[in-house]
Amino acid sequence: MRLSRHARNEMRPYRIHPQDVEAAVTNPASQDRDDRGNARLTGETVDGRPILVVVARDDPDFVITVFLRS
Repeated sequence: MRLSRHARNEMRPYRIHPQDVEAAVTNPASQDRDDRGNARLTGETVDGRPILVVVARDDPDFVITVFLRS
């Protein structure tokens, strides 16, 4: 799994770890697609905060962005 610079920058201030992202990608709580066809996967951080992970349509190993869900 590769993280875009944007994803890493979004993860840092919220203390979202790569393991949290990996868990959401490999075993998402839910999934759908955005308007561009990218996968939108939900999961949780180790401490239970909900996250949304967006994975590139044409490269399933590339995470475009990650952010906390409210």
